[in-house]
Amino acid sequence: MKGLKEVFVFTLRQQLKIPAVKTLTIVMAVLFFLVPAAAMTLTELSRVGDSSAEPVPEEILPGEPAEEETGDGIEEILYVDSASDPLGYDLLDGAAVPGLEGVRFTKADSVPAANEAAAGREGVLILVLREEGDALEVLGIVPDGSSFDADKAWYAAERTSEALPLLMAEGKGLGDDGKAALSKPFFMDFSGPDPSELMSEEERQNETLRSVAVMILPYINIMLIYFLVLYYGQSAANSVILEKTSKLMDTFLVAVKPESMIFGKVLAEWTAALIQFGAWVIALVGGFATGTFLVKTINPDSTMGVIKLFEFLGGVTKMFALPEVLVSALIIAAGFFLYCCLAAICASFASKPEELASTFSIFSILLVVSMLVTIRAGFLSGEMAAGAKWYDFFPFTAILITPSRVLLGTVNIWAGLGSLAVILALSVVFILIAGRVYRMMSLYRGKVPKFSQIIEMMKEG
Repeated sequence: MKGLKEVFVFTLRQQLKIPAVKTLTIVMAVLFFLVPAAAMTLTELSRVGDSSAEPVPEEILPGEPAEEETGDGIEEILYVDSASDPLGYDLLDGAAVPGLEGVRFTKADSVPAANEAAAGREGVLILVLREEGDALEVLGIVPDGSSFDADKAWYAAERTSEALPLLMAEGKGLGDDGKAALSKPFFMDFSGPDPSELMSEEERQNETLRSVAVMILPYINIMLIYFLVLYYGQSAANSVILEKTSKLMDTFLVAVKPESMIFGKVLAEWTAALIQFGAWVIALVGGFATGTFLVKTINPDSTMGVIKLFEFLGGVTKMFALPEVLVSALIIAAGFFLYCCLAAICASFASKPEELASTFSIFSILLVVSMLVTIRAGFLSGEMAAGAKWYDFFPFTAILITPSRVLLGTVNIWAGLGSLAVILALSVVFILIAGRVYRMMSLYRGKVPKFSQIIEMMKEG
């Protein structure tokens, strides 16, 4: 297209030189960098300096204790019955639990009360009886200031868990019906072993990471497109309509074809938007990375939630291969460009900024409808409706769902490249339509023609 390069370079240079754009980009980048770094550092400093904060009892989740662990050293266990349907009698009081012979069980009203009762005493552990699905679960807790480690609490919870079914069956004088009603499994599954138990530790971790990715990636994909389109779409439309408002349209049309002018302008606005957005993303990532470094410098053993979250997300990103990442990024960028081309069509119909608001409505409506269609198809839940594979090749739904589906391996990379080709082809079609409409409306004076008249003039042009 003749003049495309000149229009692109000129528009991009002018867009990047606008004082308001430069100031906004720099100020937001500085804020995105400083706010996370400062907030994380100040939070960690306040946590380190807060000596009045009471320690939280350590909750011991099911795991594998050391083989040599025994009940030696345990003198008393304070247990809390937090089930929604309490057992109705002091089940463990005076009970003989194998592996915990001689250990005294005492009922407590709550975990804080048990923790307070254990303060300053050696040889005391806390157990919590709570519901987990259809089963009861025994949870071990190490009291504040105790010399016991996690393995000791796990050992006590396991031994108690194994003994509870027998104690419940005995029922302390209950009838047969009462015994049967109280006999619930503790850490037991009589239907067979859990398939996850047959996995290696690495396989279980990968499965967990994948489940998290399936849950969050669709939302990130949609919100990213939504932000880019709504924040920058108006800018692309304003650029196209600029010559109409500045009385330079006739001069431009003599030197440059409308298609070349619009293509160059849209491409320049798209490039400037990606540069600005990329600068903000880099600043935000740098801010969190700097904050993490400063927090680790202050306290190498910090357990700050933000750091744990990013460590977890780092594990998620390792699941993705570079080709899939590149194809997904290209689909998102192409989808953004597609909407910029659609904005150019909307701007081509308008002869002044006041008219742009009415023509631009189709732009927003199409985006919202596409989002609702993908949600209705069950995409956000990870299960697409039957016969919905065409969504990956319909441009307006593909840009919302295909990038994350390529990353997750739901569709292969070749399907992703096919989707990308369709999006780019439609973008070119939109540019050609925008050029036709721009030329037609530039030569038209008087009352705005009807839609049927516009179609006829486009055919003739």
